[in-house]
Amino acid sequence: MNKKIILVVIVFAALIGGTAVLFIMMRNFKEGIVADNKTTTTLPDNVMKLIKNGSDQIKPTEAISYESANFKKYLFLKYHPFLGEDGKTGYSYRYDSGINKDLHTDKYITASDLDGVILTDIHNENIGHYGNNENTYAAQMAYILKYVKFPENTIIRRDTIWGSEPPSSVKRGQSGAVGNYPKDSEVIEAITKAIK
Repeated sequence: MNKKIILVVIVFAALIGGTAVLFIMMRNFKEGIVADNKTTTTLPDNVMKLIKNGSDQIKPTEAISYESANFKKYLFLKYHPFLGEDGKTGYSYRYDSGINKDLHTDKYITASDLDGVILTDIHNENIGHYGNNENTYAAQMAYILKYVKFPENTIIRRDTIWGSEPPSSVKRGQSGAVGNYPKDSEVIEAITKAIK
């Protein structure tokens, strides 16, 4: 009898501990997003003008150079629409503290003399179907990096980074599947190669 009680106590303690760890992880994740949103609203004026109204402020170019982007001071922003603290002002992109830290660009967060920003858009492409069923989809995710040069707000380079391919099969009754987004390390590697 004592063994059963001890086993129940151990299982119960493990469940409580696991729930607590999960709760802490979710709270930290949410706090990170809130902090990045708050940081986004304090970026320099030239960045704010670009992201407050979306990418309609970006001037299209007829020919995009795929040479290296000559940026020394820049920030990385990921597509993630959100409302500011006032509940009215909308933003198209959010500052990503993790990637900026890894790129060593977090020191430019208040710089008014930025060379530009890298805006990341999300793209998915249907690359096939499962079996002979045309109603299923197999999609691959990608990030499109747009290197926007200041003060012209012109795209000088564009890169596509593909995520993993979708699974090779789906469970019965599933309408399809999607691969994973590119990893942050792949994004950082692409940017590092592009900026020299």
